[in-house]
Amino acid sequence: MPTTTIDANATVATLINVFTVEPARQRELVDLLVAATEEVMRHRPGFVAANIHAGAEGTRVVNYAQWESADAFRAMLTDPRARSTCRPR
Repeated sequence: MPTTTIDANATVATLINVFTVEPARQRELVDLLVAATEEVMRHRPGFVAANIHAGAEGTRVVNYAQWESADAFRAMLTDPRARSTCRPR
């Protein structure tokens, strides 16, 4: 998975998603997000990078993702394969 460089002057669209989960399901969510990124998202036009972080307390997962533009991100949302990957299981 490509890593993200944080730069105040970057022209990318950055999304930070914070999920709250039961501690017993934190690893499941991390694995789901990593698989979705590797199998689908990184192949979408405009994808730059994503990082998935599991909180030490066991109840939070953070997804920090970057796209070349807000338009690239919105286009991904219309992609049926990407949309099915984003749905909870």
